[in-house]
Amino acid sequence: MWASLHDARLMASLKGNPEGALAIYESYIDDLPTDSNLWVQFQYSIGQAKISMGDLSGAREALYLIESHPTVARDVQRLFSEMIRLENQLPVIPYVDEIAIGKTRWILGGAVQAGDELMLMDSNESVLVWTRDTSAVDDGFIYLELPLLEKPLETLQITARSKQVSSRLVVVLEDDGGNQWLTGDFEVPLGDFVDIAIDLRQSKPWQKGVQTEVDYSRIRSLMIQDVTRRVETLRSVSDESPLKQIEISATRLY
Repeated sequence: MWASLHDARLMASLKGNPEGALAIYESYIDDLPTDSNLWVQFQYSIGQAKISMGDLSGAREALYLIESHPTVARDVQRLFSEMIRLENQLPVIPYVDEIAIGKTRWILGGAVQAGDELMLMDSNESVLVWTRDTSAVDDGFIYLELPLLEKPLETLQITARSKQVSSRLVVVLEDDGGNQWLTGDFEVPLGDFVDIAIDLRQSKPWQKGVQTEVDYSRIRSLMIQDVTRRVETLRSVSDESPLKQIEISATRLY
């Protein structure tokens, strides 16, 4: 059966036939004991095939059965992350985010601190409210999952304001290998909403050894990162309420 598993995986990867591979996996798995490593590997491959076919709910059902198995746990978590990326991937560029419940594609990322959250507030118009713990050591970020890009990104436009204390942000582009490029930092001031345009063409490598020029065919996500604590001392934040908010009423990426 190991040989059949190997052949089916080749069919899925080299021949681009996940449907045929899935038929093979499913024809064998019911005859395997569920405590065997072979059953785990077949179940994992069923999840992979269903992702390739676009059946993400079916893939989750298969992968939930083995998510804690030590031989595949890390790979299963990677597939779960990939499914989140696929579900939230932008449809096209240029992209205007519809900031509304069930429609916005902005996601809260990073090591979320106590108090950090991303939510929608409905008033006269919907506003994305990003709450940050100003005592947090780590930089928080929100992000968009990008489609495969056919040409370079030029500009991210946001309409935003800060509450409690002004914020300094950067925009980060990340490719499929984890390499990152970032813009210069910019201010989101207190008070009324302001329109801010960030020139993504001026992005610079964040890590050493990363090529200067961005290969946009490999860029997979765009992040807005809060770097306020890095670039200035926070003021006007009371000890009783160490939280601040960044409100975003519109974003456009092109």
